[in-house]
Amino acid sequence: MPSIIIHFLMNHDKVKIEISDEECDIIKQSASKINMITSETDYCLMLRDNLLDAFNDFATNGPGTDKNFNRLNRYIMNWLNSFYAWIGFHERHYKDLFSVLKTKYYDTYFEYRFAYAMRKFTTHQALCVRRTTFDALKETTRFEIPINDILKYSKEMKKSFIVELISLKDTCEFIDLEKFTRGFFTMFELFQNELWEAIIPQTDIECEKLCNYAMPYMDKPITRYYLIDNNGDETNMNTVINHYFKKKKTISLSEEMKKFLLSPDSS
Repeated sequence: MPSIIIHFLMNHDKVKIEISDEECDIIKQSASKINMITSETDYCLMLRDNLLDAFNDFATNGPGTDKNFNRLNRYIMNWLNSFYAWIGFHERHYKDLFSVLKTKYYDTYFEYRFAYAMRKFTTHQALCVRRTTFDALKETTRFEIPINDILKYSKEMKKSFIVELISLKDTCEFIDLEKFTRGFFTMFELFQNELWEAIIPQTDIECEKLCNYAMPYMDKPITRYYLIDNNGDETNMNTVINHYFKKKKTISLSEEMKKFLLSPDSS
């Protein structure tokens, strides 16, 4: 059985075109790359949603309320685990690109290094939120991670990062959890945007390849068109394309989230 593309026209006509095995492979590879970035976007959106839960809880889990450490710890665990999953996905599917950027961001940003370490810490040793202090003048609650607590379980950490934490402890005994989370979010958005700057233009090219198979019939409205390979497996090409363009609309950062980004002059 040869591979074919079937076009369903608005007038209910059906047009079949036989294509070579080579063309079939090109179409399937393009569809796979397009589907991959829709999954990639989902990992980003999941991490953003979990960060937003934490930010909202920082705002409500404060003065005059019962300090629900379990709830806040759950939100922190959620975004740390989402970060770990985001890393794992990119290391598997965008290995070369991600490897270069990961080195850049790990070396440049304390927030990346600390988040990576905290994910292991919270999984194997203890929860993040251990202590709070209340600023009476600002009427705010600060959630703190004592650095000494982290150093007690530092065997799995890189030696260079342990030295960094010891040096940091000389000037401050704790990590401000909310400020750290905002710093991480700011760093993450820079990282994610660099990924998209490389991935999206390439994916747009793959979309053009699929769209070209509809071009001969653009003068006749097409309801859908799909590939059936020589094994009988189907690839609905217009569904792949439409899903990608819908997903692209979701990547812009919402105004609600933008307010949690740290300004460039934040210390």
